[in-house]
Amino acid sequence: MWRVSSLIAPCRNVVTVSRPTKRSDIGLSVEAIAEQSARRDGVPGGTTFALAREVAGRTRGGEAWNPANSIAVAVVIRPPWQPEEADVAWILAAVAGVRTIRNLGLQQSECQWPDVLCVGDRPVGRSFAKAFLGPGSIEFAVLSVRLDVGELLSCIATDASVVEAAATEELDRAAVLSSNVDTVEIRREFIGLCRTIGQTIEVDLKPKGYARGSVVDLAESGGIVVESSTGMREVVTVDAFRRIRPISA
Repeated sequence: MWRVSSLIAPCRNVVTVSRPTKRSDIGLSVEAIAEQSARRDGVPGGTTFALAREVAGRTRGGEAWNPANSIAVAVVIRPPWQPEEADVAWILAAVAGVRTIRNLGLQQSECQWPDVLCVGDRPVGRSFAKAFLGPGSIEFAVLSVRLDVGELLSCIATDASVVEAAATEELDRAAVLSSNVDTVEIRREFIGLCRTIGQTIEVDLKPKGYARGSVVDLAESGGIVVESSTGMREVVTVDAFRRIRPISA
């Protein structure tokens, strides 16, 4: 088994020692347990959590997550980022999700910005992130990966314990990456794993309206840069949209 510290370059305030995963049989959601532990107990960055059964697991936008056979793993990070970089937590969670699936042997895995994890055209999981702000900074964030083991079994022979171990290892790596004040490495890796970059899309915005154009880049904030047919560019952030639809150019 490879070690996180052997795979990436050293960076400031790195968490180099993997911490034991806190496992529970049942709970409201894996993020709720991680958030409570970060707030109440002050757990350090790099602490991971796994939940065998979520009573109210949710993905982006409050969509219920309830496959019959799934895993949910989360990690607390304490990054030295500015509040406007909160969406970087989403792309870091997605990187961890895609790398988890690829480490299971499914090298064709990709993500759709900001959170859908796919094998080919088949969605097999979701990533999630939530940042909690302090005075002028991000106090901590929770990253999570949920994978539908039933869907994965249709692609490769595996089981929930193997998937959980792979997700835990990748979220531990994510905690290491998050300790670097410079997020360029995270953004570079995400671009290489995301099928949304380069697509022509239509985005339903909040509270109303839409944006339509080509996704030409990933912003430093973690949002996507959408260029219209007239050349106008707009950054779409995670909390600014409801739905993304790929369309023909």
